[in-house]
Amino acid sequence: MSAAMAILAISALYLLLFAPAAAALLRPKAIVAIRAIYAIFFLALAVRYFGLPGLGEPVVLAKAPAVPIEAQQQDPCVAAIAQAEARGLVTDRSNPSLVQVDSVKWRRLPPEARAALNSCLDQARSPRARAFPIQIVED
Repeated sequence: MSAAMAILAISALYLLLFAPAAAALLRPKAIVAIRAIYAIFFLALAVRYFGLPGLGEPVVLAKAPAVPIEAQQQDPCVAAIAQAEARGLVTDRSNPSLVQVDSVKWRRLPPEARAALNSCLDQARSPRARAFPIQIVED
């Protein structure tokens, strides 16, 4: 829809919405009928957006979860390590050369996933600690 058509459509909607009010100013005896027109209009809007019990589902606007900008730009390795720690796979990373993992969960992990997590754990260490290979200790 072009901008001109959108402006015309919005103008027509405003005219339709305010026409009964203009008629009430011109004909004060018609105010009861005009109030009924507005009541029906706003009731129809309420039914459309909130629904009535037993008459179907109301309109639901799509909601996307709020994701902080830092999380959107976060390194995939940082997210993988955080997820591994949250699930109890990685139990201790306090020593940069030794990473303790849950042996049962570690063995269930496919070899490709283990290699990727190992690489991510290695990248998360300081450059000085990367001079030595990382050791995975199973609990």
